[in-house]
Amino acid sequence: MDFLASLKESSPEAGAYQEFLLYYQPKGKTLHVFLEGNDDFSFYTNYVNNIIINSLPEDKHYNYYPHLCANKQGVYNLYQQVTPRLKNKSRGLFFVDKDFSEFLGEIYPSDENIYVTDYYSIENFLVSENVLKRVLQEIYHINSLELDDLLAKSSLDKNYILYIFMQELKTFHLLMIPIIAWIICLKRLSIKPNLNNVKLDKIFHLDETRLTIDKINKSGYLSRFQYLEAVFNVSTPPGVWLQVLNEARKLRIIFDQNPKIYIRGKYELWFLICFLNKLEKRLRDELEVHKKPFSVKTKINNENAIEILGTRVYCPESLNRFLVNHRDNIMNSVEINI
Repeated sequence: MDFLASLKESSPEAGAYQEFLLYYQPKGKTLHVFLEGNDDFSFYTNYVNNIIINSLPEDKHYNYYPHLCANKQGVYNLYQQVTPRLKNKSRGLFFVDKDFSEFLGEIYPSDENIYVTDYYSIENFLVSENVLKRVLQEIYHINSLELDDLLAKSSLDKNYILYIFMQELKTFHLLMIPIIAWIICLKRLSIKPNLNNVKLDKIFHLDETRLTIDKINKSGYLSRFQYLEAVFNVSTPPGVWLQVLNEARKLRIIFDQNPKIYIRGKYELWFLICFLNKLEKRLRDELEVHKKPFSVKTKINNENAIEILGTRVYCPESLNRFLVNHRDNIMNSVEINI
């Protein structure tokens, strides 16, 4: 293992900076993109290539260098180190998730070459009616009138699937409000639960026949919060529950505007994957009755969801504006070799 690879493994942030120094030249034609991790690379690269790299004329062709910084703070740290070296800010772009920053009053640098997601995180972009529609057509191959008509006899045609998905996603958003409110209040008290520890199938149940979601109590625990306290290894301080109630009321207002602002992307992605798993079984059972084979070669799970679904997401409007602006800055650069 060479020095740079070893450095990137031991300290991704330091490795990303050394990698930037290695490939960046003030008058070269390189585009450097700084990302939190591999999932971000899978999500953003398609848009960066299509909107910037592949849109530049031959005489202004740029090489694309992604740099993984391990986390959000790492991206901002690299921004502080890299930006002073850039002759043109459009040659160094930084991408981060919004997370709970607005709810926690966290202040981060803001600049023309920093893109912050409109929603909690990139995963929220994957959970949509359009993405589900493409999964049905391109992965489940429900793209013939004959097949759709057969499924309609069991009230499982594409239109119904899309309808019930959006209805139950809305229900999921509502059910998550008290949990998200509780997490936010704990974080404001500098209590930092590991949000990856929770298993949402211990709190919610998706009925595989009706494809509807409801809350359940984890066996052995009195409530969802007792379960959450156990898996997060935290206890809720006295007097905090009133704050949780007030926060939940505020989130209920946001729900009417856009719940993706407060729903953690990985939690919303859990709902999509759970829905697809139940739907796949239901489709197989229904089509078996009609002697129609049904098999899914591409299995979507938490580990590969962004790799599979990321390219099926319409480029978010804010991201498109961001990338187009920097593409135009590069194309209209006064210097021949900037």
